[in-house]
Amino acid sequence: PMTPAQFRAYLDVSVDGYAAELHASGSLPTLEAAREQAHSQLETELLPQGLDAPGQHLWRAMADDDDVGVLWIRVDGEWSFIYDIEIAEERRGQGLGAAVLRAGANAARDAGASYLGLNVFGHNDVALRLYERSGYVVTERSWIRPL
Repeated sequence: PMTPAQFRAYLDVSVDGYAAELHASGSLPTLEAAREQAHSQLETELLPQGLDAPGQHLWRAMADDDDVGVLWIRVDGEWSFIYDIEIAEERRGQGLGAAVLRAGANAARDAGASYLGLNVFGHNDVALRLYERSGYVVTERSWIRPL
């Protein structure tokens, strides 16, 4: 599990990273608008109580003694959802993403969930391949067209 100091550092980086993804996906027209939405979603809606937010589980992913990434899952009854999974760029391609997904599925099941879902930005081909190889199936697609 994340420590409070790790959580604060994670949140600071996550708001910027999520904003960049929102903007790159075309979901929001400016980086400033994306940053405002990212801040609102992460800090106000999902994690207003930080690590003590009910049902939220945030972990650092470790390989041997190396901190290699992060996993954030919300469990709500039989449903659970991955809000974030990230592996350090220099450690990608080593099977760590698949291992973290398996560990997250086990943790969600242990917390009482029967299903584990996630969203992925359409431009993230590497993540799409990982999720498909890990047994996830597409249940919905969103489309956007610039005008």
